[in-house]
Amino acid sequence: MFGFLADSAYEQMAIKDQLWVAVNESRELKGYLMFGGTMPTLKVFQIYACKTSKGHLLGSKMLSELKKFADTHRLTHPLHGQDLRHQGLG
Repeated sequence: MFGFLADSAYEQMAIKDQLWVAVNESRELKGYLMFGGTMPTLKVFQIYACKTSKGHLLGSKMLSELKKFADTHRLTHPLHGQDLRHQGLG
């Protein structure tokens, strides 16, 4: 359904609230972000934005929300203080 891992891996990450899914009004998949890590460090494992979301900065928006989540939960992340456009994501 998602990426190259077994469906059970995505199910486990969703149960742990570490898989965020973006859908449109028709509930069609537009992208997802899977993350994890060991306290207090946050890591992005997979990020995906479908071709039809090109130009909407979906990947950048998902990473921005993850950064807010990390800051709220006092986690560190590798993108702290970096401009996402320099990561090829914005």
